[in-house]
Amino acid sequence: MALSPNGKTIASGSNDGTVRLWEVETGKVVVKWKGHTSFVQSVCWSPNCGRVVSGSNDGMAKVWDVKSGKPGEGLNPIKTGHESVYVVRYSPEASMIATGGFNENGFKIWDAKKGELLYMSTIKFDPVWSLTWTSDEKKLIAGCGNGPIAIFDTATWQQIAVLEGHIDVVYSLTLFPNDRLLASTSWDHTARLWNLDTNLQIGPPLQHKNDVTCAAFSADGKLLSTAGWNDKNAYVWDIQAVLKTAGLENLLSIPDAQKSELKNNVCIIL
Repeated sequence: MALSPNGKTIASGSNDGTVRLWEVETGKVVVKWKGHTSFVQSVCWSPNCGRVVSGSNDGMAKVWDVKSGKPGEGLNPIKTGHESVYVVRYSPEASMIATGGFNENGFKIWDAKKGELLYMSTIKFDPVWSLTWTSDEKKLIAGCGNGPIAIFDTATWQQIAVLEGHIDVVYSLTLFPNDRLLASTSWDHTARLWNLDTNLQIGPPLQHKNDVTCAAFSADGKLLSTAGWNDKNAYVWDIQAVLKTAGLENLLSIPDAQKSELKNNVCIIL
């Protein structure tokens, strides 16, 4: 699921191959799109709420126009080359779409207007299960199938850092809006916090009894909620306490200029 940047609508993908839009206020489905032939693994909103991109186990990514309800012209379908598309993400400026998945491991970058391939990662590693962009679009962060989290410079597409700690699929990545604090969740039954100033892990892993598949920061970053498969619980963690223990409370600071930019550009991925 993905919450629209304006907070009014949720997009969801289903194992029946459909994408649905839900009105937050009423909890009702307002749009149902059919087009994929297999499980929809990932959905993401464009920053202006005008489009939704979906990625499926059918190997396709599709871009949907929210206003018209029709697929975006010149874009569909994007034949990614992945046997299964595990993740799709719009870049913050909506100029690019990143995809990751199984087969042709790594990630690919697509022109968000034309659907043309711009870049295919040459560094071969386990399938990419999760992706997130920094707000300035200068870095792309990828969570891999065997545990590492790789950071790429989008000017050169060179790998510039690796965060090591997870030992299984990194299923989700959640970046705090100031681009300094990253949360990751994994099938190794942990969620972890990372200091992107130093690319080091913060504190001990946040232990769970089962696979952890999603996480979301509170607006002020002081709390982190997590949940996963085979578990009927959701968890809330006191991140401010973890950072205080590590002497890293300043990682939650957001410059005033960035605060104003973020007010109308928030997207929560679950």
